[in-house]
Amino acid sequence: MLIFTRDLPECPLDTVHDQELIWDHGYGYSNVEALIRADQVQKGTHITAKVLDYRGKQEFAAELPAKADRVVADSISQCIDHGECFYAVKENEIAEDSILELGNVIKNPYIGRTNDEQIAVADQTGIAIQDIQIAKLVSGV
Repeated sequence: MLIFTRDLPECPLDTVHDQELIWDHGYGYSNVEALIRADQVQKGTHITAKVLDYRGKQEFAAELPAKADRVVADSISQCIDHGECFYAVKENEIAEDSILELGNVIKNPYIGRTNDEQIAVADQTGIAIQDIQIAKLVSGV
């Protein structure tokens, strides 16, 4: 697993291709050029971008979501406005209607990843009610 944190600006990008799980936690970091390119990602990789996004910030190259078998957003409207999906939609790499909403994937798991070879990208801009429900689920409350 590769975890990007913005406290460590020397993130080992040369190891991206060896990872099955990439967690991008970009709080407090602004990057206007993509950190992760599509050619760095192997089959079976799951990438989560969990950041307080704003328009103009970019962690993934626009073609990365297009390479993914599943692109999941906590809120499609937020993610295409100021999440990782923004550049992919803007540059016509993916269509807005190809993005799955996280709540629908949780409710209908069969629309998510169906095998270990698929690449999945999760774009999370932050939806408080989802965070609360996930915390309840994990904590058993």
